[in-house]
Amino acid sequence: MLLRYESEGRVRDAHMMLWGAATLLPAEDVLKVVSACHSAGLDDEASTVLKGVGSRDVHAAVAIAAAFSEKKLYVDAGVILEALAQGERGSS
Repeated sequence: MLLRYESEGRVRDAHMMLWGAATLLPAEDVLKVVSACHSAGLDDEASTVLKGVGSRDVHAAVAIAAAFSEKKLYVDAGVILEALAQGERGSS
C-alpha cells in the first residue's frame, strides 16, 4: 500500500501510514516494517519510521531500539536513540 500511495503522489497518506507504524505498532512489527522498507530500497521511509519511534514514550522507544540492537541492526537503533535525544532536548 505504501508503494501505491507514493506512486499515486499521495505523499501525505504514505507519511501518515509510516507515522502510524512508528507510533502505534509493537516493537516486533516496527522491526518488520523497517526491514520491509530497507528490503524494498525505501531507506528514507525506514528512516521516517525510526525517527517516529523517537517520539514515543522514552521507555517504549528505548525498548524498540533495544529490539533493533538485539537483531544487530545497530544503525537503525542509533537512529531511534538520536531522534529520542533530539526530542528530549527540544522538550527541556
